[in-house]
Amino acid sequence: MESGSQELNAYRMLVREIYRRGLTCGAKLPPQEDLRQEIGFSHATLSRAMERLVADGVIQRKQRIGTVIRDPDAVDLSVWTVALLLNWDLGNVPSPFFSRLTCLLQQKLVAAGCQCRVYPHVNVTMEEPHRIADYVNLENDVEAGTVDAVLTPGSLADQDRMRLTERTIPVCFSTGWQLAACGCVIDAVAFARAAVESLEKQGAMRLGVVAAGYSRGYNSLYDESRLAVRNVPGGCVEFIEAGCIGIAGGRRAAEIVLDRPRAERPDALIVDDDHIALGLSQFFKLESDYAPPMAVLTHQAAPLTFALPVLHFELDDEELADRAVRLIIERLRHPELPDRVEWLAPRFAGSDADYSAAGTMDELEALSGTLV
Repeated sequence: MESGSQELNAYRMLVREIYRRGLTCGAKLPPQEDLRQEIGFSHATLSRAMERLVADGVIQRKQRIGTVIRDPDAVDLSVWTVALLLNWDLGNVPSPFFSRLTCLLQQKLVAAGCQCRVYPHVNVTMEEPHRIADYVNLENDVEAGTVDAVLTPGSLADQDRMRLTERTIPVCFSTGWQLAACGCVIDAVAFARAAVESLEKQGAMRLGVVAAGYSRGYNSLYDESRLAVRNVPGGCVEFIEAGCIGIAGGRRAAEIVLDRPRAERPDALIVDDDHIALGLSQFFKLESDYAPPMAVLTHQAAPLTFALPVLHFELDDEELADRAVRLIIERLRHPELPDRVEWLAPRFAGSDADYSAAGTMDELEALSGTLV
């Protein structure tokens, strides 16, 4: 005997058939027997699914005409369950940006009508893309057929993405992962080029790119910065590893720089995490008179005040989440669509005119404990 989940599966398949055929208001749906032979399911299951489409206002039955499309956009999105992946375990949030973005994604999925199921990560690494097996219960739910799509603000191994896609489970990214195949991705290339250009105008030739760690997926910022200074006489770029995201990472990077003779320090810095930049600027101001210009990827929704002047390149987190959710819903309806990446470039939002007050090192340590 077929279960209620089969009725939901039939509903989803009928919806996808409507979109695949490009059927609009007034268009005629093929006879039920033809649909059954094409997409499977028993007569009883298919009939119940079609009755639900009638109740939702997607189709209507007309005497002597058959079944016609009434409103293809009236589909009940609650039949879809989207897996939202957390890139950290519940006791270790690496950055306020990730928690803020995840909340936005969850809110927008629910507002669109989808079911949203959150999967925490059990083994976060910066070096490698994450795997399905790293997320609590995700493997079991994929095998059980209770996940219809995957949305991640981080990375996912390509072999796992392909495996999900083969099961008609679309995967979308809302992330800084530059190797993403589909989704809305922070445009690190645009940020690097704009940052290098702005700092060069201030006379900087030796640049330092500061990030938690280097990986090909996340730090094309470093590679693109190197390309951007190729034609600048004497221009060069080095990578400075902070070791972790957050204020503590900024302090570590600042110590690395200040351990060098002044003549060997970078003229300016490019920083892709605003909380690393917060730690950098505080430590520089409290511990030295070294005050390099900094181009920082900041966030429109959560502006920070820095201890040194900063060139702000603001990211619209709301738009990042909006676009990713639109893409995942589009692929739930049209799983046959090719992958597409929408790049979201940070917008230059000006520079700080004045120095802000820096706290003591004890205050910085206390702040680090809440914002790392």
